[in-house]
Amino acid sequence: MEQIKLAEKSFEPNIDYILSDIMLDELPCSHIVIAPFVLGYCNDIDTLRHLCTKIYNSIYSCGRFVGVIDLPSGENLKKFGATKILHKKERGSEVEIILSDGSSPICTLWATYFSPETITSLLAKIDFQNIQFHKPIISDDGLREMPRGYWDGYIDNSELGYFTAIKR
Repeated sequence: MEQIKLAEKSFEPNIDYILSDIMLDELPCSHIVIAPFVLGYCNDIDTLRHLCTKIYNSIYSCGRFVGVIDLPSGENLKKFGATKILHKKERGSEVEIILSDGSSPICTLWATYFSPETITSLLAKIDFQNIQFHKPIISDDGLREMPRGYWDGYIDNSELGYFTAIKR
C-alpha cells in the first residue's frame, strides 16, 4: 500500500494504481502489461499458465506483455546487487535470491525457476506472438556513474531474462 501512495504522489496521466491480487482479481484491460519478476511467484506450471492467460485476456489486440524472470547462472554477480542460487536445475525449482548492497546482504527472497524455453512455449500456446528474450542494456548514466570496468561481464552473464510478447 505504501508503494501505491508513493506512486500516486508523482502524478502521471493515464495511469491508474490499483491494489489487488494478480492471481485472484480481474485485471484491467490495457495496451501493455509490465510484470517484472511476477512470474517467479507462480509455484508451478499450472499457476504460471493461469496467470499468463489472465494477462493475455487483459491485453488489447496488438498489445504487449513485458516481463523479467530470474535466470540463475551460478556466476558470482554479488557486486551487481544479487546472488541467485538455483537449488535444482529443473522447471519449478526454488531460486534463492540474496539481495545485497554489493557487499552485505539486505534480505533473501524466494522465487520459482522457469527457463526461457518454458516461458516461450507457454506464451506461444496461449497465443502470444513475437516472443523474444532481450539482453539487458546499461544506460549511459549507469556507465558514467560506475568506475571503468565495473560492468565487464554483466551483459553476457546477466541473471535476468527480459522478454516481450505481443497479443495477436
